[in-house]
Amino acid sequence: MREKEELTVFRYKDYPVVRWKNGQGISREVITSFSEGENFDWRLSLADISQSGEFSEYKGYQRLITLVEGDGCGLIFGEGKKKDLTQLHEPFSFDGGLPLRCNLYGGATKNLNLMVRQDCITARWTVCNIGASEKVELEGDNIHIFFCLRGTFQFIEAATRSPFLEEWDSAKLYRKSNAVISINAEFPAKFLHIKLSGS
Repeated sequence: MREKEELTVFRYKDYPVVRWKNGQGISREVITSFSEGENFDWRLSLADISQSGEFSEYKGYQRLITLVEGDGCGLIFGEGKKKDLTQLHEPFSFDGGLPLRCNLYGGATKNLNLMVRQDCITARWTVCNIGASEKVELEGDNIHIFFCLRGTFQFIEAATRSPFLEEWDSAKLYRKSNAVISINAEFPAKFLHIKLSGS
């Protein structure tokens, strides 16, 4: 992964809105990474689900989905497997190439989606709670994504402080070597930390 070793903040209000591949819904593109060709290597997006229906198929991709707003839904896979997605901020991973239907349990929901190419990218994730401050270890040669699930926080490294991230804002950071950074919250906060490795 060829990335600059710097922190980039992305605001929820600035995420582009795009239609799903199957045309049955919309998503807000958080971050998308391409190395070559038309297919992305990985993509993080927020999907607005307003009605029950089919999910788009993404053969060759691993998907991670997390409920961030609403009553949730039931996921029904083509081979009969079912998964209730009703608990906020509990990630669930599955093969993006599987046929999948979503049945809403209440009103509209909002889900965070991560998709990574299975042949070249590995993703790991942790949901973290912050009281006032927290130290996070960053493994080298990884892209680190921080998605704010709740509250407000900022990054502190040496004498440098990042802008505060608010709910559904995100940040991307690449580190060439292992490091430890501090995260400061104005109020109790929660974020999803995603580590991406590979070519």
